[in-house]
Amino acid sequence: MISHSKTRIRMKGYILAYKGIFVNFLSLSAIKGINMVFPLILIPYLIKTLGLDNYGKIALYQVVMGYFALFGTYGSDITAPRMIAMSIKDNEKLSEATSQIIYSRLIAIPICFFLLISFALLYLSASENDTSTIAWVFSFTLLLANLTNFSWFYQGIEKMTYVPAIYFFSQLIYICLVYSFIKVENDYIYVMFYQGFSEIVINLLMGIYIIRKYKIRIIMPEKKVFISYYKENFSVFITNISLASYKAASFPILKLFADDYIMGIYSIINKVIDVLRQILSNFFNVVYPRLCSIDAKMSFERKKTLNTLYYPFLACFVVLIGSTYYLSEDILLYFTKGDVNSYKYTNLFKFSLLVPVIVLFNIPAYLMLLVNDRRSSYTSILITASMISLILSFILAYQYSIWGILVATAIVELIITLSLQYVYIANYKNKPSNQLKVMLP
Repeated sequence: MISHSKTRIRMKGYILAYKGIFVNFLSLSAIKGINMVFPLILIPYLIKTLGLDNYGKIALYQVVMGYFALFGTYGSDITAPRMIAMSIKDNEKLSEATSQIIYSRLIAIPICFFLLISFALLYLSASENDTSTIAWVFSFTLLLANLTNFSWFYQGIEKMTYVPAIYFFSQLIYICLVYSFIKVENDYIYVMFYQGFSEIVINLLMGIYIIRKYKIRIIMPEKKVFISYYKENFSVFITNISLASYKAASFPILKLFADDYIMGIYSIINKVIDVLRQILSNFFNVVYPRLCSIDAKMSFERKKTLNTLYYPFLACFVVLIGSTYYLSEDILLYFTKGDVNSYKYTNLFKFSLLVPVIVLFNIPAYLMLLVNDRRSSYTSILITASMISLILSFILAYQYSIWGILVATAIVELIITLSLQYVYIANYKNKPSNQLKVMLP
């Protein structure tokens, strides 16, 4: 009876200590859920109204804007929450960190616009009409929406509770605008504008609220502060570019050696893996600010906090992978609308689940390297892994088609995981062995 009582007290203390982490994790998951549900509402209407060709153009503009967003944010999607988390106890430092992030993004706006116009002029062929040029300009609002987003602030202070509701409201505005004004095929040029506009309005209101609520003073950073900021973020920026290229390369490579049906199967498998990866990403995003907020001198406390959160998450994620593995046939049948030929790709789908499992085991090393400001180490690993991925994917896809691509992905993720563990141990080899054991999963 006493042991049960102690267990309940211990569990209650655990929940209270990490309640913010749980709430933030659920909030981030809700945002991603909204991001998946709303397209299901809009896509059929857009394809019916605009036609598949014009919808394909919208997809192209969105992908291109995604790459421009990597340049515009310049790695601040990772470093901004850390800066906020480390400044939260001092309002003056919090104002300086917030101002630095805001001004860096404002500077990026005219640069990105110039690059976009240059890209659009190079991309457009002589046979295309002016509506394509206008569409490129309108699509710039998607980038503005990304640069005016303040979710990094809430992530840094570990208060993501209201962000899903804010994001839901912006998506609701977007849907209303689309159903109200998108009526004919040529209206495709306005879709990106409505999407970006709805997010920008909400983002600006969010920014005003943050400034007033937390008494943020917007201060123009000194030149040397900007230089230091761009130097420190360069490794994260290169990492993001490498990661985006690494993930995107598999599709065009496989297309060289596979038919449309195989591409469809791979797309389904890839979407499932992306959902599982996103869960891992959500865990990283909510734990990272908490670790940054712990004093750098208390390295053992950082590791203890990470382990306390990581091992329960690991257990839950393994159960999720096991359930997905067990239901693999049903999942494939659902997405292929009952296509009996999909049965023969069940083993392929089961093998692909190895990828998120491998990624799961690199999270602790990646987190600790970033928290201890060893970003350059991760950048070097990822750049090398990206080059290996391109070569290996091409060779194996040529020999084994879709199996080759997935095997190459698994091998590259294994290289990344082992390299991260090695770098961490090498950097902290002089530390007591009991501290290393706390780190390694």
